[in-house]
Amino acid sequence: MMRLRGASVFVALFVLTSAATAHAECAWVLWRSDEGSEEVVPGGATRWAGPTWTIGDVYRQKAECDAVVAARLKGVPDHHPAVGPGYARMGDGSIGYFRDGVYLSNTKYTCYPDTVDPRGPKGK
Repeated sequence: MMRLRGASVFVALFVLTSAATAHAECAWVLWRSDEGSEEVVPGGATRWAGPTWTIGDVYRQKAECDAVVAARLKGVPDHHPAVGPGYARMGDGSIGYFRDGVYLSNTKYTCYPDTVDPRGPKGK
């Protein structure tokens, strides 16, 4: 009888440990942040708008998500254009948009665990 109880306790601990391990694994979400942009408002004036967050795809591992960010940055120049519209890398995961050398907006790609919402806590 004692041997059966010991085996039952062992099985129960194994099941609980397995459930905790499975729960500890998380997915990684690719977020896009448009950290601001210049908008033309009625009358021709401009104003700064943003930031906004958009959810992208979900990945099993952070490395997969990071690879997608790297692919989006591939080919983006390091320096902004002096003339005309164009894009430039602004840092790790970030692309800026310029027109005639003037900075207009910034889009950043970031990988967060699925337990993190960069928009902040939800209101009640």
